[in-house]
Amino acid sequence: MNKNSNIEIKKILLSGLHNYDHPLPMVIDELLQTLLFFDDNMTTDSCNSNYIDVASQYIEAYLQLGFSYLEHKCLFDKILYKAGYSSKMITSYQKRNHIVNLNKSQIRSIIGRWPTSIHNSHTISSAIDDIIFRVSNNDIGCYNYFTAKKDGSYSALYQLTITKDYVLFSDVFQNKFYQLVKE
Repeated sequence: MNKNSNIEIKKILLSGLHNYDHPLPMVIDELLQTLLFFDDNMTTDSCNSNYIDVASQYIEAYLQLGFSYLEHKCLFDKILYKAGYSSKMITSYQKRNHIVNLNKSQIRSIIGRWPTSIHNSHTISSAIDDIIFRVSNNDIGCYNYFTAKKDGSYSALYQLTITKDYVLFSDVFQNKFYQLVKE
């Protein structure tokens, strides 16, 4: 299997692990710390390990999902340098952050087509207003916003997760994640 396929598989695994009680930024930290521990504690008698290569693929998958490099900069830098990534490549990763300011136009820009339907969870305006209200008031929890077809099946699903440490907005169908920050 090639590297891109491995990263795509890791993206699916990571997005499946994301939940309110154990958010993905915590999961990636624990996962990478474990892989780094195994790599650091390999004996010379052990078979050739690829723990660092696997860890670097998880970092790439995590970043492709839209999460921030800077939140885990020290850990990511350590792993990527150990995996042989160039300083130029690491700098390019550090600049790849999907951070969205909490305002109507920015929120609307990340939400796709929102067709009118009686089966939708909200109108587009009420969804955006609700997102801004919940984030502004630090309403810790997980909130869903969706559009639906005439038969009631989802055509788009968005999830807002608010914890004490961060705010994450995800396009579930497109497997994209955005960190929302107050202006």
